[in-house]
Amino acid sequence: MKAPFLILCCALAFSVGNSAIANPPATAGPLSAFQDVEKDIFRKTFKEAMTLGANAEMARLFKKNPEHCAHWVLDTAEDISEAPSELLFKRMDAFRKAWKSAWGTDFCTKMEVYFSLLSVQVKRSRVKLKATYDKKTILFHANMSGEKQGFKFTALGLDFERLGEAFDELGDKYYAAYSYLFAGLCYEDTALGPKNADQKRSCVNYEKYMAACEAIELSDPQYKTIRDHYARLAALGFATPRVEEGTGPEVEGAAATPKAAKGPAAAAVSLEMEFDLVEKLTAFSRPSYFLDDIYPIWNSVTLNKKGSRATILRIEDGPDVLRVGSADIQVDEDRDGEGDVELPIRGRLDPVVMEIGEGPSKRKWAVLAITGSETDTYQGVQVNLAPNDDLINIYYAPAGSMIGEVAGTKIRVLDDNLDGIYGSPAMAYGHTGLTKGHFQPEMDSVVIGKSKRALPWSEYQQIEGIWYRMEIADGGKRLTATPQNLPTGTLKLKYKGPAASFLIVRGENTYENSFFDLSSAKSVEVPVGRYSFYFGMVSKGKKKQLMKATILPSDAMSMWTVSEPGMEVEVLLGSPFGFDWKAEIADRSVTVIGQSVCVTGVAGERYERVWGAVSQPEVSFREIGAKRGSKGEEMDKIQDQDALYKSWRASWFPIDVTMDKRPSVTEVEVQLVEKKNKLFGKITSIWK
Repeated sequence: MKAPFLILCCALAFSVGNSAIANPPATAGPLSAFQDVEKDIFRKTFKEAMTLGANAEMARLFKKNPEHCAHWVLDTAEDISEAPSELLFKRMDAFRKAWKSAWGTDFCTKMEVYFSLLSVQVKRSRVKLKATYDKKTILFHANMSGEKQGFKFTALGLDFERLGEAFDELGDKYYAAYSYLFAGLCYEDTALGPKNADQKRSCVNYEKYMAACEAIELSDPQYKTIRDHYARLAALGFATPRVEEGTGPEVEGAAATPKAAKGPAAAAVSLEMEFDLVEKLTAFSRPSYFLDDIYPIWNSVTLNKKGSRATILRIEDGPDVLRVGSADIQVDEDRDGEGDVELPIRGRLDPVVMEIGEGPSKRKWAVLAITGSETDTYQGVQVNLAPNDDLINIYYAPAGSMIGEVAGTKIRVLDDNLDGIYGSPAMAYGHTGLTKGHFQPEMDSVVIGKSKRALPWSEYQQIEGIWYRMEIADGGKRLTATPQNLPTGTLKLKYKGPAASFLIVRGENTYENSFFDLSSAKSVEVPVGRYSFYFGMVSKGKKKQLMKATILPSDAMSMWTVSEPGMEVEVLLGSPFGFDWKAEIADRSVTVIGQSVCVTGVAGERYERVWGAVSQPEVSFREIGAKRGSKGEEMDKIQDQDALYKSWRASWFPIDVTMDKRPSVTEVEVQLVEKKNKLFGKITSIWK
């Protein structure tokens, strides 16, 4: 039986027209977003890298194939316990290094030790349990992809809970973890429906899943996804937020586990937050790609003729929007079919305040809404987005915030990711304009004191020189700030290029839900630990002439380690800029795929979703070993409505270019050069 690896579909949700909800929909197949190669090819490739001693490649393969590598680790550990050999020992040693490099934990050693200590009786019991587990997972997937009968999910939930307990008794934390995970999924509203869901019970099982993962240091992408999902459910009141310190598996070079502040300062600050409308997009500078005049790429609600309805996505049990008349749009807060709040359609930004949630979590929420015009533009092409009797798109941006005071300092928490929760974990979405396999984060933000610059919402936050651990409840209506004594150092940004709107790094382990904007100061104080690049944006121009690009990490990027208090670490980003791309080499041609072209920075960061300055590089190729390349051929871009309407996505990229090649030239390398991009200036790639 292939070890299960469940990917929450919400982690892959598209931002416009799809929901990023607090509950996981049906599980994907054995592999989903993190699949790189099929199992057999993965193993073959890994063995080749192992033969060459290519440690970096082995780590990359593990990181790209978490389910395949976890399953192989288990197989190998079990094989060693049954018939040890030098080949198996060498393979496990390679696994250890690759896993440590990819996720920084000792999962491989934990598995090897577990199997080595199994008695014959335990092995027999485990085989029987696994057979039962296999049958139940098949039934789960069949029901999820079929009739979704609630009574079957309830029965399966009980079965998986019992399996989790049984695997726990045998010390098999891996299968215990996934039994509890399946149990949790059985009680979600995607299984039982919104009325019958028992997400409190889901959270109980997710807690057991996380505890089992932590026991064996299984800190893979699935663990992190479930942990973030659990935090979102806890914020909605389905569980008490985890308060223990250092819940994630610790790694070498990780941040020191924070200790509570000593003396009177250790008292937690609990406060009731109050709603406050943010009426202007520009009231604060916020870490978001969307808060500008380019509303055609905002989140939107689409309505058809009179009588149609649509749901405001991402919000748990969110309100509906009704088209009562041609120009009469209403928000249906309680989804009873009757409008409760008018949504103006005047062709200008209008604030719309509504209520969401139920019981103690009932709260106000707001957006700034606008409809399109006949003379809008999309990537430089004029388009008609004005409403008519048959179709209306209502574009909206975040306008809701909660305010309170921590130790006398005003704080404002903004729901910038539009999920209805003030202070929820960051989520990533597959927006139009991203290259394949990449996802853009959206995150809430916080304004401290009188500042006009919002910082990314962070679990660990500094307020007037004091560090706090921040926890929200009831959708953001309640906030608890617990003072912390943290050893800290600084990260100093060294950046050259177009103006950076924000450049955010993310911590590891204890600080995995902590984010810091390096563009907010010359040096940014951070807790001692390791940091990776998370999300950023560069921009140039104003209003409709704005050009911008989101910045995402690549697999090639290094991390930055602040290893001791007072240490300063330099973070180098920006120019010189290059390109990443994919090319198809045929017998008589070389083709560069337009939708694979992406600008890259000095640290390997990727400048994706370029708006208003789509790259049009010249492409050259040459035979490997030659000194000169072919004459450059410029890549074109979409410039008319007909082409745009065929593919809105294609307008974010250059168009494929194909160049003739002699059949005798079998091995070639390609270079892309753009002499003067409107946003980045000169961009020159390496030959590859």
